Amino acid sequence: MVQFTESAKKLIQDSLVSEKCDTLKMFLHKSCCGTALQIDMVNVKDGIQTMMVDGIQVSMDKEAERWTKNKIFDVERGRLTIKKNGVMKHGKK
Repeated sequence: MVQFTESAKKLIQDSLVSEKCDTLKMFLHKSCCGTALQIDMVNVKDGIQTMMVDGIQVSMDKEAERWTKNKIFDVERGRLTIKKNGVMKHGKK
């Protein structure tokens, strides 16, 4: 399951508050260039399944859940980054 470091958790929570949203929505977007994880801030609606991850309400489908398995969200230079097993996967160092 996806995890958030304390710095990522704070960045996400602050962003949710400033955008007046309550849920972090994760989904995969497929294009001619490949597949990318998309992240949005939304307000949960009836019937949408959510889960609590490190104190953050998250909504994601099974495909996004599989993609984020064993991924750690962190913050580098003020930006959200994704690591796997402690190795930087996306973003700049």
